[in-house]
Amino acid sequence: MKQILDAILDPGSQPADFAALPLPEAYRAVTLHRDEEHMFDGLDPRDRDPRKSLHVEEVPVPELGLGEALIAVMASSVNYNTVWSSIFSPVPTFAFLRRYGRLSPLTARHDLPYHPLEKTGQAALDVHRNLHHGKVAVLCLAPAEGLGVRDHLLREKHLTEINRFRNE
Repeated sequence: MKQILDAILDPGSQPADFAALPLPEAYRAVTLHRDEEHMFDGLDPRDRDPRKSLHVEEVPVPELGLGEALIAVMASSVNYNTVWSSIFSPVPTFAFLRRYGRLSPLTARHDLPYHPLEKTGQAALDVHRNLHHGKVAVLCLAPAEGLGVRDHLLREKHLTEINRFRNE
């Protein structure tokens, strides 16, 4: 991991430098476990404690499929997606992953007994579409009005980017 961090922080790094880096076999992630998806059944969502379902553990680095990108998450925080996922509401993440996994052999790789909670899908899509190399940033944005960025000045400043990601 140190080699990856050094390459990211080196302003002189070139795409070939990143391509030549060995990938670690595993990484530390905050995960949910499929065998716990019913732990809150019968409880009002307001009474569900996310701390009971979140785990910090080493998980294998996934093999990449067609159209996928591997992104090193350098920092993350708890947001509304993390909370909703961790209380298995309004829909358990594993229900989606089971359906998604039935689409093809490629998507079946995502139907696992655990689920890492990093949110990097949009950055991976941008990397794929633009053939981007090097650093990318991931910004969690609102799926609907009233969620996400609440500071009106900050929201106005980033409105173009927010709508671009929301509408793709």
